[in-house]
Amino acid sequence: MKLSDVKWELLCWLRPGKAAKILEREHKEAAAKILALRKEEQALAKEEQALRCGLAELEEKRSQFEEMSKPLDEGNSVEVLDRAKAFVSRYPDDFPAHLMLGLAYDALNFRDEAIAAFQQAVKIKPDYAEAWHALGMAFGQSGRDDEAVEAFRRATEAKPDSADSWCFLGKSLRKTGRIDEAIPALREAIKLRPEDAELWYDLGYLYDESNRADDALAAFREAVKLKPESAIAWSELGRLHYNVGNLDDAITTLRRASQLDPDHFVSWFYLGEAYRRSGRKDDAILASKQAINLNPENVDCWISLGRAYSAADLTEDAVAAYKQAIKINPESYRAWAFLAFRYTQAGRTEEAKDAARRVFELKPDLELEPEFLENLESRKDA
Repeated sequence: MKLSDVKWELLCWLRPGKAAKILEREHKEAAAKILALRKEEQALAKEEQALRCGLAELEEKRSQFEEMSKPLDEGNSVEVLDRAKAFVSRYPDDFPAHLMLGLAYDALNFRDEAIAAFQQAVKIKPDYAEAWHALGMAFGQSGRDDEAVEAFRRATEAKPDSADSWCFLGKSLRKTGRIDEAIPALREAIKLRPEDAELWYDLGYLYDESNRADDALAAFREAVKLKPESAIAWSELGRLHYNVGNLDDAITTLRRASQLDPDHFVSWFYLGEAYRRSGRKDDAILASKQAINLNPENVDCWISLGRAYSAADLTEDAVAAYKQAIKINPESYRAWAFLAFRYTQAGRTEEAKDAARRVFELKPDLELEPEFLENLESRKDA
């Protein structure tokens, strides 16, 4: 109750008892307010102290975590493992610590322990994208591909803008034979990282495996556009051109691949095949020989050389190449079949029969028709 000075003086003179009660009430109200303020100040002080303690503890944890992770960057996984164990023991609900523990186990190839640590991390924090991704990697390295798929799915749900998680989801789906699901996953990764040549490369493989030749060619074209120094990308683009019969394009791209990496035998192998099918016999022989120089134990390379010699009508050289393929792998029915075919062309009937007999011993389900060996001649190109 607020009174002017004049009214208050009159009240005190005329009715001193009432004035005294008013003073007493106001004093009590003021005292209550002061007490409430003091309690509020004490509560704030406690909160401030708790906050300071929490911040100090958080800072200590952060410092310890950084100290713990340094040796991992330096390749000292054993030290990280010991520190991570101690950290997890002190802070059992700290999900990044369980992630670090799992990474340390994983670096030491303790896959089961790594998986358990990653699983604990996502148990504490179900939307922990990094831990789901690490769990997917560990499952994949352990051959548990279906579980890897699920882990990477959870990673993409928790962090939809992670190109890596979409990429490995696609790779895991591919390993489980689910190509139709793998393609959209790779495309999501490419949306997030369109300049990544490796993603286009992986997508090209998926399209190739699903017999989508045009899409595969487009993907590998994008890969070589983004990474023109990649011999493997050029080689795969050349292989695809070869498979669909674009021989001129195949030769151009495979030559580019062999220039970028002269030691990549696959490029020389398909270059030899493309030369042979284009009628460039001498070039086919040279390219096939180069493939063999780089990979002398590869049966297909020796068969390819034999076919190049056959195209050039060099029977003895062709026979020698096929026999070398058989020496490397006596159960290669294709090598025996091409040998039989070459013997037939050379009029060496008995030798052709012996070779053909061996084909049927290895592949009894094949039917011997007049055009059988001719069909085999084109089987590799199909």
